[in-house]
Amino acid sequence: MKNRLLFLPLCLALALCLLLTLCLGAAQAAPGDVTALLPDRRDQRPAEWQDFFAESAAYLDGAFYMLGGGKVARWQQDTQEITLLCTLPFSESRYFYYGGATPEEKAQYDQAVLYLTAGDGKLWGINNYSGRVGEVTAQGIQWNQTTLDMTDTFYDLDGSDRTYRSLTNFFVWDGALYCLRDDYSQENWTDGRIIMRWDLATGALTQLRPDSAQMLCLYKPGQLLTLGYRYDEKTESLVYRLAAMDIATGQETPLDIALPPSINYGAGGLAYDAATDTIYLAYNKQVWRAVQGAPFVVAAYLTTAYIGAETPAWILPGGLYAASADGLFIRNTDPQYLPTKALSIAGGYEDMTFRTFSLDNPDLPVVFAMTDTYVTAEAVAQDIASGGQTDIYVLPMNMGLRSLIEKGYTADLSASPTLVADIASMYPQVIQALCDAQGRPMAYPISLGLQPWTVDQSLWDKFNMGPLPTTFDELFDYMLRWQETYAEDNSEVSFLNASYVGDDLMNIVLQSYILQYEEPGKPIDFTSPMLRSVLDKVAQLRIESPDYEHMTDQDWEELYNTRAQITPIFSLFSMGGLFYDPSATQYISSDPAARPMAMYQSIPPLVFQAGETPRIRTTMQVMIANPASANLAFALQYIEYAAQKGMDNYTRYALHPDMNDPLELPEFERTVKDMRTWRDELAANIASASPEDQRYMQDSLDYVDRWLAEQDKNKWEISPAGIAGYRAMAQYMYPAENSFFFWERDGGPMSTLNELFQRYSGGQMPMDAFLQELTNKTRIMILEGI
Repeated sequence: MKNRLLFLPLCLALALCLLLTLCLGAAQAAPGDVTALLPDRRDQRPAEWQDFFAESAAYLDGAFYMLGGGKVARWQQDTQEITLLCTLPFSESRYFYYGGATPEEKAQYDQAVLYLTAGDGKLWGINNYSGRVGEVTAQGIQWNQTTLDMTDTFYDLDGSDRTYRSLTNFFVWDGALYCLRDDYSQENWTDGRIIMRWDLATGALTQLRPDSAQMLCLYKPGQLLTLGYRYDEKTESLVYRLAAMDIATGQETPLDIALPPSINYGAGGLAYDAATDTIYLAYNKQVWRAVQGAPFVVAAYLTTAYIGAETPAWILPGGLYAASADGLFIRNTDPQYLPTKALSIAGGYEDMTFRTFSLDNPDLPVVFAMTDTYVTAEAVAQDIASGGQTDIYVLPMNMGLRSLIEKGYTADLSASPTLVADIASMYPQVIQALCDAQGRPMAYPISLGLQPWTVDQSLWDKFNMGPLPTTFDELFDYMLRWQETYAEDNSEVSFLNASYVGDDLMNIVLQSYILQYEEPGKPIDFTSPMLRSVLDKVAQLRIESPDYEHMTDQDWEELYNTRAQITPIFSLFSMGGLFYDPSATQYISSDPAARPMAMYQSIPPLVFQAGETPRIRTTMQVMIANPASANLAFALQYIEYAAQKGMDNYTRYALHPDMNDPLELPEFERTVKDMRTWRDELAANIASASPEDQRYMQDSLDYVDRWLAEQDKNKWEISPAGIAGYRAMAQYMYPAENSFFFWERDGGPMSTLNELFQRYSGGQMPMDAFLQELTNKTRIMILEGI
């Protein structure tokens, strides 16, 4: 019972995010193509399967079998219908520390079916703790009389808690069960995969140690196929290889087959088709195949970003390839059906735009050209100038967007009335950052970050500090006063975040000064008396800097724990999200006397002279289209889709000042229902529970009661107070799209400024010389355009 109580809040959250949608996707792109069982198309699934979440999957004789919550679902390939095959013993907590479980929990766990696989014409259920294995039918599971030798399938955590190892790539063949398991004893974890082989008749275990294996499948007679990687210290990269392993001897033979370019740990879904001697692999939203030893080529496209080494895959009759990731994907790999074009995106990440666009447009595949999350202006310009085939680039605005616009490396988005109208409805500062000198939109934002500062108003009032500061001079006057008057007797409170040291504060002051006074093409005077006054006060603060260089792990842990107990009054960054609502009790304690956690109020950043308009440094990630793209119309279609359907609500509201209707959480009513059900279960069972479990149950019951009593504060995705708070800060947003200093690039001006700062903080130059040198250096850099 205790484990269920501890995990249920997490399970409720996961259920809201990960429920499987038992339905088809959009129109088929090729005969046999199917996209089903998706987490984001749940509105079309049968009502009786609303709460089903697949933990394991197998394929047998034209049907896919999925295990979740003790239910085995059967999805029939020809009819595309889902039915219940049977119900199996299961544990309410699939993963927990076995050594810390009660005897009752262990008994329940040892009876549970934890994995499904198939082979030798049967569907199999496996328990990797007890070593039980048996055939799964409509009547349930018939356990074999023989149990498997589960040596090394678990390990002791801290010498006490027996817990599971990661097991993947299960299959049964010729009377034996195979899988891969991790080996945390290996110094280099990338090499730590071991092949486990159990004789189903005797339970005997044979362990095969491949040189490198992350994926496993059945290969040619008497052989296994592995795909793995090692870390090459010389090249500082992962080196992949395919190998065939002799089952009898464990001897490996590397296969000289050219793998997909830039392959990384996002690959998975390894499968082999013996009829055509073809190896299949899923990678970068594509199905790749190598026929009879030829290099891998693209055979089909996928609509998921969740392929990994643990992803199971199968070859179906007719040469179809199937993989089970965050859904079920069946693809026809006949070359005649391969799309003739695909949209190529560099940078960014595989977000919901990619996901939903791909589902709604299966005939317009999307792939990612570069593995780096961020690309720079230099990389974009070089790729376009060299004739690169990338269609869309995703990059942070401060990675050189303005430079790309001015040099003609961004396509004009004016051809799309949808994008023109949408951008025109955004904040003026955003519009200016996205447009060229003629006012034409050249980029589209897909995320926005705003960093106001925050104050714990209740603590500020408790110490009767006075009016909130609006300038840096006032801030450090208050801090000096705190240091002299309050600090000694209030060690559990700090004026600023406890992790700040003097150098951090000086850096913040200098960057704030640049943000406040930088004008494109003009030098900055760092020798001004107002900056000197602020830095003098920072220098007067008594802030001890830990000796980080000589700290042990224990020292770090003690420092972390100490700082975690200290509450800051003032924070020079946001303590919440864009639409942070201090009135909402997002973290509800079971203790009614507990101090609410959401106490911070957002305030504008400080200025250097009273009456100045604050500037909140604003970051954006944007999409730009390659003006030389052969798929420019396709690229605009994708960006339009991002604007209309792909953008999350937080970003949409943050960009558009006229969006002020509050948004309720889409699953709120369902969450309330689940919480009430949980409360009823707790109330019904608490009297009969053990004294130890009763304590946990009472805490949970108190938590649920408080949550239900305060549910109106937790119903909002974007609350009225959150909107009002954001709008008050958004008037100060400052994208700094023309910033010379905040353009992040190797060898940029910030690198020079940091070098000077290190000399000053190291005592190699006095403050006046430091500020004069800053002024001189930055003037030269601006004039020379460095």
